[in-house]
Amino acid sequence: MNAQDQRNAFAYQLSRHFTTPLMVFLDWSDAFHALESCLSKKPTVILLDEIS
Repeated sequence: MNAQDQRNAFAYQLSRHFTTPLMVFLDWSDAFHALESCLSKKPTVILLDEIS
């Protein structure tokens, strides 16, 4: 799995969880920005588990 495959998998899970349109991220900064925009002002814990 290459870096783009990982970002595509993240985008898929993000769209499923938050019921948003499927996006394509060219870098992780864009992906994390999209995640941030889905969250409320309430403090939230995000756990990212990188499995290679």
